[in-house]
Amino acid sequence: MDDLAQAKQGARAAWSAGDFTRFAEMIGSSRGRLLGLLGIGPGDEVLDVGSGYGNLAIEAAATGASVTGVDIAPGMVAMARRAAQVAGSPALFEEGDAEDLAAETGSVDVVMSSFACMFAPRHAVTAGELARVLRPGGRMGVLAWTPDSDIAQFIRVTVPHLPPPPSSAQPPLLWGDEDHVRGIFAGTGLELSFARDTVTFPTMPAQEIIEVHLREFGPLVAARAMLEPQGRWQALVDDVSAFFRSKSGADGSVTFTSDYVIVLGRAPG
Repeated sequence: MDDLAQAKQGARAAWSAGDFTRFAEMIGSSRGRLLGLLGIGPGDEVLDVGSGYGNLAIEAAATGASVTGVDIAPGMVAMARRAAQVAGSPALFEEGDAEDLAAETGSVDVVMSSFACMFAPRHAVTAGELARVLRPGGRMGVLAWTPDSDIAQFIRVTVPHLPPPPSSAQPPLLWGDEDHVRGIFAGTGLELSFARDTVTFPTMPAQEIIEVHLREFGPLVAARAMLEPQGRWQALVDDVSAFFRSKSGADGSVTFTSDYVIVLGRAPG
């Protein structure tokens, strides 16, 4: 198995671990912003890339659109299907890779991704796939954390403790850099525009937010299984704890905010 295939196998395990329900609820405002900008409605064929627990796809399907969500993690797909069943939503969910989408060329009106396709290793390959599946005049919307956001700082805290990415991979936070995004979509024909916004997470005591991340955030749950037998888990715990405590106020609580960019695109025709 080459390093790229091994990294994708690790991603499947990491994003299938933990419980993202709470985190998905916390970023609900960003989903509403994206759906409003894309103007999804009845008759639209929509593909949600990196659909996670299915929240964005289910909300899009509530407009009358026909929505399919794809995710590399089988655990995420299973959770999304259960969520759709509970909600009575017609949204469909399948396993899929952002770098190799099963959708036919020119088959969807809208392709979207909420803080997901940014984690696919090869950015230009992913950008090409997002553009490929759009019909003439189709719309794209991608949410990505900005490189200077609080979430970006959190990612940088955890990365040194995890296996190195494959040599072909680019840092996910580059999706929050407008110049980089223009570069990876160069030649696709998409006309790009950008917007920015901020997610404000619920205020909670520092110790609680630390415990929530260590217990429920999938990549950390998966990291524990790998690092604890090596005696390296506590070092990650210490760094995560120090990060959140550095964000706490005088009362010991953390009000966490994070900026994100909305990448919008329209296919020619």
